[in-house]
This record gives sequence, C-alpha cells and structure tokens, in this order.
Amino acid sequence: MSTFVLLVTWIVYGYYNLFPLATFAQTPSNLCQGWVLWTEMGILAVTCIVIPMAIPREYIPVDPKNPEQTASIFSLGMFFFLDPVVFEAYHRLPPLADDDSAKNLKEAHFQHLDPFSGAKSRNFLFNLIRTFPYESILLWFLATFSSVFMLVEPIAVNGLLRYLEQGKEGATMRPWFWVLLLFVYPVVDSSFVEWYLRVSLRTIVRLEALLTQLVFEHALRIRVKAESSSESSEADKDNDKKSNLIGKINNLVTTDLATINDARNCVALISEIPMLLFLYAIFLYTILGWSAFVGIGLTIALAPVPTYIASIVRKYQALRMKKTDCTIMNILRMVKLFSWEKRMLSKLSEARNEELRLLRKRQYANLLGTVVNFAMPIVAMAATYATLVMKQDLNASTVFSSLVVFENLQRYMNAIFMYWTRAQAAKVSLDRITDFLSNIGFQNATFSWSRDTSGTATPSSRKFMLRIVNKLSFKKGCLNLITGPTGSGKTSLLVALLSEMHFIPSGPDSFYHLPRDGGVAYAAQESWVQNETIKNNILFASEYNEARYKQVIYACGLERDLELFEAGDETEVGEKGLTLSGGQKARLTLARAVYSNAKILLLDDVLAALDVHTSKWIVEKCLASDIVKDRTVVLVVRHNLSFVDYHNELKQQTHNVKLVEPIEGQVVDDESGDAAKGDSKPDGKLVVAEEIQEGRISGNSVKLYTSAIGGNHAVLYFSVLLGMMLLTHAMGVVQTWFLGYWASQYERPGEVPIVFYLGIYGELVILFISGAVRASQRIHAQLAEVILGTTMRWLDQTPTSRIVTRFTQDINAIDTTIPELTKFTADQTIKLLLKLAAIIILSPIFLIPGVAALGLGYTCGTIYLKAQMSVKREMSVAKAPVLGHFGATIAGLTSIRAYGAQTMVTEQLLSRIDKYSRSARVFYNLQRWMAMRMHVISALFIGTLAWYLVYVKKDNASNTGFSLNMGVTFTGAIFGWIINMNMLEGQSNSLERVEAYLQIEQEPKPTEQGKAPAYWPASGDLRVENLCARYSPDGPEVLHNLSFHIKSGERIGVVGRTGSGKSSLTLSLLRCIYTTGEVMFDGISTSSTNLDSLRSKITIIPQVPELISGTLRQNLDPFEEVDDLTLNDSLRAAGLTALQEDLTEDEDRITLDTAISGGGTTLMAVYADYKTDNIIQTSLRNELKGDVTLITIAHRLQTIMDANRIMVLDAGNLVEFGTPSDLLRQEDGSFRALVEESSDKEALFALAETGAR
Repeated sequence: MSTFVLLVTWIVYGYYNLFPLATFAQTPSNLCQGWVLWTEMGILAVTCIVIPMAIPREYIPVDPKNPEQTASIFSLGMFFFLDPVVFEAYHRLPPLADDDSAKNLKEAHFQHLDPFSGAKSRNFLFNLIRTFPYESILLWFLATFSSVFMLVEPIAVNGLLRYLEQGKEGATMRPWFWVLLLFVYPVVDSSFVEWYLRVSLRTIVRLEALLTQLVFEHALRIRVKAESSSESSEADKDNDKKSNLIGKINNLVTTDLATINDARNCVALISEIPMLLFLYAIFLYTILGWSAFVGIGLTIALAPVPTYIASIVRKYQALRMKKTDCTIMNILRMVKLFSWEKRMLSKLSEARNEELRLLRKRQYANLLGTVVNFAMPIVAMAATYATLVMKQDLNASTVFSSLVVFENLQRYMNAIFMYWTRAQAAKVSLDRITDFLSNIGFQNATFSWSRDTSGTATPSSRKFMLRIVNKLSFKKGCLNLITGPTGSGKTSLLVALLSEMHFIPSGPDSFYHLPRDGGVAYAAQESWVQNETIKNNILFASEYNEARYKQVIYACGLERDLELFEAGDETEVGEKGLTLSGGQKARLTLARAVYSNAKILLLDDVLAALDVHTSKWIVEKCLASDIVKDRTVVLVVRHNLSFVDYHNELKQQTHNVKLVEPIEGQVVDDESGDAAKGDSKPDGKLVVAEEIQEGRISGNSVKLYTSAIGGNHAVLYFSVLLGMMLLTHAMGVVQTWFLGYWASQYERPGEVPIVFYLGIYGELVILFISGAVRASQRIHAQLAEVILGTTMRWLDQTPTSRIVTRFTQDINAIDTTIPELTKFTADQTIKLLLKLAAIIILSPIFLIPGVAALGLGYTCGTIYLKAQMSVKREMSVAKAPVLGHFGATIAGLTSIRAYGAQTMVTEQLLSRIDKYSRSARVFYNLQRWMAMRMHVISALFIGTLAWYLVYVKKDNASNTGFSLNMGVTFTGAIFGWIINMNMLEGQSNSLERVEAYLQIEQEPKPTEQGKAPAYWPASGDLRVENLCARYSPDGPEVLHNLSFHIKSGERIGVVGRTGSGKSSLTLSLLRCIYTTGEVMFDGISTSSTNLDSLRSKITIIPQVPELISGTLRQNLDPFEEVDDLTLNDSLRAAGLTALQEDLTEDEDRITLDTAISGGGTTLMAVYADYKTDNIIQTSLRNELKGDVTLITIAHRLQTIMDANRIMVLDAGNLVEFGTPSDLLRQEDGSFRALVEESSDKEALFALAETGAR
C-alpha cells in the first residue's frame, strides 16, 4: 500500500512539474524549488518504481523453483529470468512451474472440461474459456489497452509534423515531447504485447496439456471393438469409422492441437478490432473531417468478404484433415514381408495427391483473402484522400499521420483474415475433439459388440451375441476352465465380465457381476506388453517384493529365458514386445497377472503359445501351486488338454460355450524370436533414443527444401520470384513517397495503379504456392519411399509413434507453416533493404545507425537462435513419447481396465506431458525474450531518427514525414525479419527431422542385374550352404553355418526350443536380416536377386498377423487385383465361409487367405496354433500342390508328423534333419526327446510310421 501511495504522489508531482516542460504555455508549479524538486522526483521514482520492479517476488513452489515464479516485475517484463538459458545455450532447462504441472492442471480444471468430472454440457469452446477465467480477463484487458495505446504513434507523428509545418505558432507541445513519445511508444506497447503473448502462450501450453489428458482419459473408456464396429450405417462407413483409433487419436493430439495453438490470438482480435475502429474513426475525423468516414465505411462494408472467404478455407481445411488420417504406418512389417512397397507407395501417393489438391485449393482461397485484405486499406485510403482534396489541400501532417493509421488498419485487416482463417481451422479441430469426446459408447452395457441387435445377419455383417442360459457361476478360490471351438464366445465371456460389451437384460432377474474389491488381473488372448523392461512389465505399478518376484519368475518358467538375455530382466522388450517370442510374451503376461495382488485372475488362453513341457510346468508350478492359492482363476483354453483331469472345478456353458471332449495332443515350443536376437547391449535397450541435433538448422535441410520448391528449374523460379517481390515492395515505397510529394506540391494526383500492384502481388503468391505444394509433394514422397525401403532392424528400433509424428506433425509444418514463414521472411528481407535504402537516400548519415540496428538485431537473433533451436528440438523429441504412450495404452485397453491400472498409465502420461510442457514453456518464453530486445532497438532507432530530423537536419515536413514513416516500418521490418527468421528456423526443425529420416539405412534397391528371369522360380527347390545370420552388422550370430537342401514340393517342419533360431531362419531366407553364406532358390542365388522379386515368390504367414483397418476384402486384396470369384475360393479354402464378427481368432486364416490368393512358389507358415492350425494345415494340403515347397513352424507335433522331413534347431545350429521316422529311431535324438515327453507319443509314432510307408 505504501508503494502505491508513493506511486500516486510521483504521478501527481510529474503532472504538475514535468508535463508543463513539454508545452510552450505552461511552467512547472514548483519550479522555484530548483534542484530540491528534481531530487524529490528522483527519490520518489526509485522508491515507488525501480525498487519494487527489481525486488524478486516471494513464492515458495512445491517443486524445485522455476525462475519465472520468483522473478521481479522488471525481470518478467524484459524476460531477464531466461538469460541463463539463452547464454548457456541450453545446458539445462529450468524446472516446470508446479502450477503448470499436468497433475495440478487436472485437479484444478478437469471439472470444467470432462463430463465424467462434472462438466456441464455446454459449447466446448465456452468450457475452455470458463476453464481459464482469470487468463481470459487479463488477455482482454491487455489487448484492449494495447489497441488504445496504438493511437500514440499517429498522434505523435501528427504533432511533430504539424510543428514542422507551422513552427511555434499554434503548437502546444514542444517537439521533444513528440520525439519522446515516438521512443516510449514501442517500449510500452511492446511490454503489453509481450505480456499478452506470455500469458496466452502459457495458457496454450496448459490447454494442450489438459486436452491431451482429456483425450487420453476418454480413450481409457472406449471399447476399441465397439469403436471400430462395422455395424454403422452406410453413410458412416465412408467417414472416420474406417480410421484406425490410434491414428485418429494421434491426429487429435498433434495436428488438431497445433491448429488450435495457431488460432490463439483470435481472443486479442475480438477485443482489439471494435475498439481500434472506434478510436481510429475519432482520430481520422479529427484530422480529415467527414472524408475519414468514406475510408472507414468502405472498410466496414467490405468486412464480410474476408469472412466468406474464410468459410471456404474452413471447408477445404476440414476435407484435408479427413484425408490426413493415415494408418499404413501401422502395418509396415507386413508391407515388407509381402513385398508391397511399390504398390503401397502408389496408394500413399494417391492419398497424398488428394490431400495436396485440397491444400492447393485452401492456399488459393487464402490468396484471394489476402489480396482482398491487401486491397481494402489501399482502396479506403485512396477514396479518403480523393474525397478530402475536393474541399481542402493536403499537408504532410495529415497525410503521414493518417497513413500510419491506414497502414495499421491494413496490418490488422490482414491479421483478421489470417487469424479468422486459423480460427475456422481451429473450429474444425475443436469439432473433431468434441466429436471424439461425445462418442462415449459404454453406457447401457450389453453382451454384444454393438447397441443395434436388430436385423438379419448376413455373411458380411453377422450380429454376434453372447447368450448365457440359466445361471453360470465360477467357484471362488479355484481354477475354472472355459473351453469351446473357435468363435464360440470364450473370450467374449471374459470381456463381458470386464464390462467391455453391451449388457442386454433378458429378464427381471438378469445380472452380471465381477467383484473388484479384491482386484482383478487380466491376461489377454493377444499378449500385451509395454515398451518397458521385463521387470517393469511384471511389476506393472505393484510394489517390488524380491521373494515374491523370484517365485513368480520361477513359476512362470522365465528363469531360463532371462539367462539368455544379456541384461536379464532389465532387457527392454521393445514396441509390441519385438524382442520376445510369442511364448515369452504369453508367460510375461501371465507373470504380470500372477504377481499382482488381485484376488481374481482372468486368463485368456495363455497356454496356447507354449510347448508341452512349458505348459506342464505352468500348470504344476503356477496354476496348481500356492502362488494362486485362495485366488479365483478363470482360464480359457481353445482345446482340452491332458491336464484337464487335474483337481480344479470346470463349469460348462450350455449354449454358446460348450465343453468339448478332451483331445490328446502334444505341442512344441512356439518361439518366434531368439534370445540372441539383435545387437543387445548389457543395458537391455532395444529402442534407439531419438537423436537431438545441435546448433542451427543444417545446410542439407535448407538444400532439401529449396531444391524441392524450385523443382527442375530452380534458378529461373527463384529469379522470377525474387524479382516480383522486389517490384512489389518498391512500388509500396514509391507510393508512400508519392503521397508526401503530392502533399508538398498541392497537386491533384494521377491514378494510383492499384490493379497493377495487386496483380503483381497475386501472381507472386500463386508462383510461391505452386512451389510450396511441389516441395510438400516431393518431400512427402521421398519420406514415404525411405520409410517403406528401410530395414526390418530399423523398424524394430524405431517406435511407430516417431514415424507417425514425421507423417503428421512434421509434414503438416512443411505443408503450411514453413511455406508461410518462408514467404513472409523473404518479403520482410526485401522490405527491410528497400526501406533502409530510402532512409539513407534522404539522410545518408543514418547508414551508421541503420547498420547498427541491423547488427544488434542480428546479434540478438543469433544468441537467441542458438538456445531456441536446442529447446525446439527437445520440444519435438518430447512429443513422440506422448504419442507412443497413447498407442501402447490403446493396444492394451482391456488389460489396463481389468487391472484397474488407469491411474498408473495416466501418471505415466502426466510425466511425459510435463516433460513436453517444460520445453514448450521455455520455447515460447524465448521468443518473448527476443521480441522485447527488438522493441528496445526499434525505440532507440526511431527516437534517434526523429531527434536528428527535427533538431539537426531541420528538413521540410514532407521529407521528415516520409523518413519517419520509413523509419517506423524499417524497425518493424527488423523485428519481423528477426522474429520470422527465428520462427522459420525453429519450424525448420521439422524439416531437419524429416531430412534425418531420409538418411536412414535402406535395403538394397532393385537393379537390372538383380532381375530374376521371367520363368523364375520354376520350382520350389531350396539349397542352403553355410548360412550365418545376425540382426545387425556388429551383433552376435543367431544362426551358425546352416547347410541343407529342400527339394521342390517338399513339406518341411521346423522345431526347436526357445532361442533355437526358427524365426531367424525365416527372416534370413527373406533377407530381412544380415546374412552370409549361400541360399540358392531354384538354382539362383537369393543374395543377387532383387528383394521385391524374392519376397513376392516366398509367401509368409507371420506369427503376429497385421490387419488393415477396413473391410475384409481390403485385407484379402489390398490393391484390388483379384476378382471376387478367386477371393471366395480362397475364403472357402481358409475355412472362413462362416466368419464370425469377432475376428481375433481368425486373423491367421485371413493372412493365409491373403497368401493363397497372392500366389508364390514357397510358403512359410509361422507359428499357427491348435484348432486354427488344423484348418490352416488342411487348407495348405488341399490348395498348395505341385512344386510349392512348404516350410512350417508349428505348435503341435501332430501338424508336422506327416511332413516329408523335419528340421531341428538348437541355439542357432542345425542338429537334426531327416524324416520323422528316421529321427524317432535315434534314441538320444532331440526330436525323439520331444516326442517322448508327449502324452500322445504312441499316436505320434504311428503317424511317423504311416508317413514312412
């Protein structure tokens, strides 16, 4: 309070003793006090202004303090608290302020946004404003005050020029007062502008964190199957229902949030424009009379035109956003295994061309709006002056002060259109987020995958329903088995218990219940693991208990597996568990469930992927042990095993789920991966950390963009472009000079060539748009080509989220932001040079201050840019883990909800959001640090120029006005040039990231020498000599000197335990990993054959089938090359004529069907299992005849007992290779040992003898 009183005292003293000094007529009230007066004024100024602004604010944060939270007012205003970051060039980021943390934001604001936290059903934009009421009011106040203060500049110019025209007669204020205003105005105005931007950008970072959490929280509530259900209307099928959910969410948290960010300044415009129009109207009326309303009236009358154009832009933006959703990146491995690169690249190009067509239309609509906005102030200005000269002569003070107003109007009209366009695009994004949040989909839960249960089922749209007749209960504290054929509803029963299906009561006593008070653990049918270490996957947010942990490792048979990994349980499993086999992932999933403290364990077919020895181990050491004692275990099995007669209860489903008779069968190890796989380091890391570039943007990135934008005639293109830019801005300078000359000569002007001027500008922008779209097309095509042409190892090391980020966030920057900033920067550069030249022509002495201003600006920009680029890169890298966490969470939604682990995965997301917000806050504040220093340089230059023109040169009013106009716009151009150069270089980080991906390792490209003969392969003969393989050039060998010969048409079975090298063998035959030795396929070496020729002739049914989001036909024939008759035949062959709606158990058969319809001379069927395996093997025997060679890696020994020969691998070595009967005669043989362990060994021996005969 005392400081406030002193401040009021100082203001009163200043009004009575300082202000009179600026006038001709008044004198200070206390002038008689002499030096005492000025001493009092100085002491008051230091006491009430300097000291309070310099004292750090008192604040005790919860976390380690952030410098912004304790900075003084002066430090906040000038952003001095960022000096350590700037001058240390990002050695360490300051911590995130505790009130900016994602956790605190959620606690404070979720109630206004999340319907499940109590948010009311209002317009989502209104809820966003309500979320930040203080910030909204403060932004409105700052924007309004800034618009009022903008009148200072034209008033100062008018007063100074009027003094030069009339001298002391009629002047009320001394010229130094107006010069002082011209100096003070940029500093004060920039302080409010930067304060506004600081608050708005901080709000944007907070909003981005909140919306990311909101989308994530809602994703945790979605049933993926219900979301992607085919039971939508025909109209909906053409919309986003076909989009992959993960791809949709990635676009929401990347492209859509970035679009909302771009529209942040719309709040300021809403406040400023009405106030500005009102104040400018008063000022122009004061100096121009009624003619002012001619220009203002034209401005208002033409205002709806940009709005209409903006609606067109919005329409094209909405269409383009739909085309942006792409899911091809999720099936990259399948694309490579099936040799689809060229055809998939063609599909990508078609989709990209459609997107660019809409982008081009959007840019042309933007051009029309820009031309209209550019023309409106010029037309208004010309009409105003034409009306004015009808009744009075022009003078310099009137022309140049009104010219400042019209130029500001032009700037704001351009801003209106630009931000209105961005607001329209942001509305599209907000609508997409609102639409996503409003599709709840889990109310009125039923035991069906969709709410609509009416209608007749057809082969293309079957209505699956799980019906439970009478009462079905599971005995508490025991093992309960659920069994039944494929498609009977076993998985659905567990999913229904977890409330993941819609519940339809069939009577007054209908109910379903799963008590969760003791906890529920769920092991999904498709084993789900996180991209974490093995240990963290098992703990899954539970507390670490060493004794219990070791007991679980032992019970789940993981001890031997951990010994094979150099880093043990600290081995990172990779995205989707790439370092693990199917059996290892199944046991890891089981270990996670068993280790948890849950009283109820729901296990969905966790034994399906295990060999007989491991299955027995799991049953005896885990499911029948004390570790699950007193816990209710519900186990789904696809087949009845020999251990069914163990001591636990079995409940029979009497309708859809039935108990089938036990079938004797023996299974073998399913290993899909090898323990020695890859070049694992002792730390167990598989996923390579994303590199963060240092320093300024690389020359290669600049060359990439300029060569792409210029096309095949880059020199001609840039010559014409720069020439037109130079002509456009030169005409602008001449126009300003002409107005001054007109005012000094009092002559009627000739016609101003507005049409010609705008024509050149329009042609310039059209030329630039064509180049920008061409650059977008070429860079996207290059990126798609290198991603599709990279190695399998690189795909294993790179999370899909990083690739998605390149194709969404970074490509979007190349499409829109970078072209806009490139054009604006080039415009500002030419404008800067021309205005400096105009000043020097009239005042040559200002060559020195002009160069000094440029030098200071460049120095500040260089210092700033060094820090800004590092922070920008950190900001970009911090975004990918957020996307990766979204993808991993959605892939395991059912498991997460079953474990009740929503809190854990949410906390993991919050930590990732905080890391991103930390870098984003610093990045945006660094821009403000730079802007404030540029405003100070601008103020010094303008003040010095005005002082020189008035007190030294004493030129006439016309030349002075022209010089001041050029000076004001020159310093503004410096500011715009530096800021946009920095923004361009910052956004070019996206270009740099894309350019880095263009250098990734590539598989060998097709050559003329590598083309196979047209007849090849005429047979399926395969000869392998001394084959060695490794997953990286410097990694350990996983296959050691394998030599064997497979005759054409033979059926070969491959068996082996964990880490034996089965999957490595299949990958080496397809040249997916590094190999040495000789592989001869039908007499031709595969090492000299083009990869597309090789892989198109060897068809693989992978262990983990990948399906394309879309129709069944799109999965069977993605490129529409096969007719319906052939596809129907393939469906019948694969046993899919009665395909159920739940396709989880049919993915292998769909992949088989694709393989059958696609052709091929050699087929490798990898890791099929149980009943599905029977269907697949029957189909293969019936459909693949003649010279087709079949290599099968199966779970069941029965599957391969009738094979011509069996190959046994152990630790990457070929230990046995012969007919089943020959191998069984070897008493101490490895294959004989596997059969001896089987409970149906007599049947296996009989099969082998039958095959021998």
